[in-house]
Amino acid sequence: MEQEIKGFVTYLHNVKKTSQNTELSYRRDLVKMMRFLHDQKIDRPEDVTETNLNSYILDLEKKGMSAATVSRNIAAMKGFYLYLWKEGNISEDPAENLKAPKVEKKVPDILSVEEMARLLELLDQTGEAEYRERLQQFMAQSDILGSHEKDPAKAEK
Repeated sequence: MEQEIKGFVTYLHNVKKTSQNTELSYRRDLVKMMRFLHDQKIDRPEDVTETNLNSYILDLEKKGMSAATVSRNIAAMKGFYLYLWKEGNISEDPAENLKAPKVEKKVPDILSVEEMARLLELLDQTGEAEYRERLQQFMAQSDILGSHEKDPAKAEK
């Protein structure tokens, strides 16, 4: 299966013009899948079933992988097996019906009216050179950047 993965990554690079990061991620994900299947005594792509792939997905989830990671793995598997099917290397696509888990979208943080007023005050009180630094401090203090490590207001004193 290693040769097929290599051929797929080459296809992604040459035909789909994917980024190097995508290629590395898909290769890593597919090699992990290949090792899982090898442990199940499955070494040829034509021997892989939808049940085998679902078992692998359950294994990823059992290991605590995030929904985004599992989704990326499923995308890699779907692309890989579709490629093999189109190339005539397999007669059926075992990944055709795989469903990715819902990836929770994060709600963007927004400023309250009071925070916006404080932000505008900063602009009035400082020159352009200081504004960027004060803006970063303000955002950290307001938890816009998700910083919980230290209070920038206390650090200034």
